[in-house]
Amino acid sequence: LHKTYSKFEPTTCLYGQLSFCDSPNKPVTEGSLLKLRILRNLYKNLRIFDSLNHLPKSPLAQQILNPKCIVRPKSQRKIPKKVVSNFPLNQSQIDIILEVSKDLLSGKPSISLIHGPPGTGKTRVIANLVLQIYSHISSKKRNSKMPLKDKILLCAPSNAAIDSLVLRLLEIRQSLPTDKRFKLIRVGPPETIHRHVREIASQTLAAKEVGNTLDAENIKIDLRLLAAEETSLSYAVECARNENARKRFTIELSTIQEKKRNLESLMRNPDGGIQSNQARAKMIREAETKVIQGAEIIATTLSSCYARKLIESMREHQHLKFSYCIVDEATQGIEQEVLLPLLHNISGIVLVGDPLQLAPTILSETGKKYNLGRSVFHRIWREWESDGNIVNRPFFSLNIQHRMHPEIAMFPNEEFYSGKLITPDFLNIQLPFLPYCVLSHFYKQNPDGESNTKECELVVKLLCELNKADEFKDLTIGVIVPYQRQKQIMEKAINNLSEEIKYIKVNTVDSYQGQEKDVIIFSCVRTEGIGFLSDRLRVNVALTRARKCLIVVANFSSLQADSTWQSLCKNARQRGLFREITSSENLIECFLLKHKRNKS
Repeated sequence: LHKTYSKFEPTTCLYGQLSFCDSPNKPVTEGSLLKLRILRNLYKNLRIFDSLNHLPKSPLAQQILNPKCIVRPKSQRKIPKKVVSNFPLNQSQIDIILEVSKDLLSGKPSISLIHGPPGTGKTRVIANLVLQIYSHISSKKRNSKMPLKDKILLCAPSNAAIDSLVLRLLEIRQSLPTDKRFKLIRVGPPETIHRHVREIASQTLAAKEVGNTLDAENIKIDLRLLAAEETSLSYAVECARNENARKRFTIELSTIQEKKRNLESLMRNPDGGIQSNQARAKMIREAETKVIQGAEIIATTLSSCYARKLIESMREHQHLKFSYCIVDEATQGIEQEVLLPLLHNISGIVLVGDPLQLAPTILSETGKKYNLGRSVFHRIWREWESDGNIVNRPFFSLNIQHRMHPEIAMFPNEEFYSGKLITPDFLNIQLPFLPYCVLSHFYKQNPDGESNTKECELVVKLLCELNKADEFKDLTIGVIVPYQRQKQIMEKAINNLSEEIKYIKVNTVDSYQGQEKDVIIFSCVRTEGIGFLSDRLRVNVALTRARKCLIVVANFSSLQADSTWQSLCKNARQRGLFREITSSENLIECFLLKHKRNKS
């Protein structure tokens, strides 16, 4: 396995003997039927070992290993006074785009961190930062037919995160003049890619290119051209002045002859067959290599950023390289995973995320003990904070949130962000309901500890009332739960009860990361111990998904033992937003302002 994959010498070798037995004392004999099941693909893990082995050779090794040596460059270069994008940006976003692009384009090894709290527009900032960098590097190449030498690599830990960024970039590209549109592709298995992004997947573009050339007349033309090239290269091999030239011409000749054989196979079997299908697959792989080489911005997940197709495509043309890399949701990837792009010898990287929201999911207790769940973003950020000199570091924080009503933002801002988030005045609109409300009930959790049937019934009853209320007409509604078991019970209850509320999305905290709805109901489930709800990062995510209305539903008898939940209850009581309820009540009266006025 080592010999076929890694170029590094192993430090440890394990040897063993593999045997198959029907029973402990009965070996399997020749001719027996064996059923094998694939448990896991180790390729990703092997790439991570490669990234660790490569780190000492990276231009960024010193900065990764010793973040305290990183300071903001005191360059005398004049910072551009405006961004190239015409998309609306606030001053905080503009300043960060200009500062980070200046560091990236300085030609020196650089690591920059962008802290993007909820609703501050980090995806918009990344998309416009990409445009800013692309505008600079492409200006030198505008009249050249050669591929752009300095490519931009965009990564994220998940398909959902990278596709969200690609969708924003496609929106920007559509607004540009035709001659200034960048060549953006998405690399990865097509079945894992968002349906609106799939059209720019490298495999999709390659298949389309091959499909356009498989017309019989086009094949005949291509065969004539290849025959001419074959003759020319054969002559070049014979007349080569030295051995190196002869080897180079021989390799080129072999490639041309292989293409010729593939097309001849397609001509002989136009309707398919094994040879024809193999030839077509070979042509698609070759076309995909050209698609990748011609792209200017390449988007992929972290686990696929050093895939074979990328490595081989870049190595085929020595002048092509990834000069810049931006990693979105960098706080959700383990440190070793975020180091994968450095295998491309990248000298400028930007890590974007929020260390106060979801961290990497680590199941191993040993892994947690040794900080496997700590992202490289989190480690660098903490080291910079510890020496009290973070203002002189390349750390940039977005601080204007455009998502939440100020009544929703108030508690998360104070509890998690030290009051540093700013909410624009235009979000402080008068609504016919309370933007934030905490509903306390007395129902106990189920024995499994991961569901609460009575709380589920309460939430579904509330959903039905919201669906009927004119005040919530045309608003998007979502439900957040801490456990899959509660999600399953609630989805079943919703489906059995009413056709009208089947559109409401129920999902776990982790799955709602990066999403938002007009109205969010957070069903907390727990009444004995607090489980996942002791994780401040998860609580922060759940409390910051709503735009206009956030309703927290819980039995707080156990939760209040935790300092975060104690603060939440105290804050809600002080603001008059804490309601103790029973199942017999009309729940919507708890937060509809017109009911409150009528009662008074």
